Amino acid sequence: MSTLPTFDTAASAIQTQHPAVLNFKGLHPKDLGKFAMHDKRRGGDLSHINTRLSAMNEVLHGGPQWIDTVREKIRAARATNYKEHIAALKAKSRQREAAEVEAAGPRDPWWPCKGGPMREGLLTVNKAWFGGAGQSLWDPERIKAFTRTALTFLRTYFPGDQLCYASAHRDEEAFHIHFIVLVWTVRTTLNRGRQILLQASANPLLARYEYAQDLVGAAFHHLGIRRGAHRAEQRRAARAAGRPAPEPRRHVPPSQYRQAEIARGRAEAQRLVSAAEAKAAGIVDAARRSAAELARDGDEAQRRLAATLAQIGRLKSERAAQDAALLHLRKSADAERGRAAEAKEDADQAVKRYRLANAAAREAQAKAKGIVGSLTLGLRLFAEGMFTFADNETGSNLRLVWTARARDLPQQHRNEARLNPVLPLLKRFADTVSAALEAMVRKERRAIADDAAFLANLRDSLNPDQIARLSRIAAARDMDGPGF
Repeated sequence: MSTLPTFDTAASAIQTQHPAVLNFKGLHPKDLGKFAMHDKRRGGDLSHINTRLSAMNEVLHGGPQWIDTVREKIRAARATNYKEHIAALKAKSRQREAAEVEAAGPRDPWWPCKGGPMREGLLTVNKAWFGGAGQSLWDPERIKAFTRTALTFLRTYFPGDQLCYASAHRDEEAFHIHFIVLVWTVRTTLNRGRQILLQASANPLLARYEYAQDLVGAAFHHLGIRRGAHRAEQRRAARAAGRPAPEPRRHVPPSQYRQAEIARGRAEAQRLVSAAEAKAAGIVDAARRSAAELARDGDEAQRRLAATLAQIGRLKSERAAQDAALLHLRKSADAERGRAAEAKEDADQAVKRYRLANAAAREAQAKAKGIVGSLTLGLRLFAEGMFTFADNETGSNLRLVWTARARDLPQQHRNEARLNPVLPLLKRFADTVSAALEAMVRKERRAIADDAAFLANLRDSLNPDQIARLSRIAAARDMDGPGF
């Protein structure tokens, strides 16, 4: 068990857009099971929970047996305090009192307090800071930064074993962190001896709410999250000036807020029903009075009474129809809210898939552009005779060899890393060009051979002068080459 040292005074956070939210409420050890049940989404009010995302909730601090550990520490403190109390009384020769304490048995190691000796805390910020309402809109980097800062804050100001448990919830509109704090202190007196007690106020942060707000504002200031408004200071200033002090703000849990809204709706519905009943009762009373007056007039009175009763029947029918319509509207509104939530979730997923596909398309376009550029450069250099390919190498072993013409080529164009990805394509192009040239050479050589045979046959029928002239023509053709 650890006790808390005094912290340095924290500077107030500079005002920025969103205030940090840090709340505490008392917690009794017997209620730890209820807390764990709701934390694991196994019970409690789950009407505001998106259970499809509950698997993403994360335990940030505390092992799976943290509740058993807390209960064991309380049991050990209860037993130790019991023995110390009896021993201290006996040491002062107060045997009768020692016997009474021994007969009463061990007591809980805390003084009676409202809510309980432990503290349950909530740490968050407005959902707009994370990116919007719901996990699909949150910025992952902001979630990481907030979680990292929150854990540092909790472990700094609740040192040792004071921080029992912390969990991050991602299945509600705003990301938030729940945590449990257990603050022990040691008090030694002559009458009770050394007592180990649960006392939340032994931690300065829990003793002074304003001090806690200063600390959390300073801790989150680098994320653009400010301290909440100085409302306590404003109330003190108003009282000092003799002005009416503003009412203290009270944290309202979501479950209480929803119950209050339901109660207000029911009260409004009851008011409408009561007004309709009063109106109907008034109409009935008026009809009865009219009927009594008109009864003296015979048939006319009976006719007017029947008309009044018919009107009452219509009003009752209208009221029944209104009640049915109201019930139908309520059911339709609930169904529409459910469909709207599902449609929003589907739309968020579609936007995410579109963004991923768009990013992949841009990446593929950039890659294709790079390949086209490399292929264009390689074709130009190959056409200019700047390189050839190493013999007997194919596939992944394919490599280029720079020719003598590439000596004067700028270094940025001799970028083998850029050309290597397109070497198989360049090799196919080179093989195709070589095959075409080889076919042209074979065709030209066949034509030359045919011409030579024709000339040889022709020599036999020519005189010596004609043969000499023909030899000169053939020699001139040999000097010019095959003509390609």
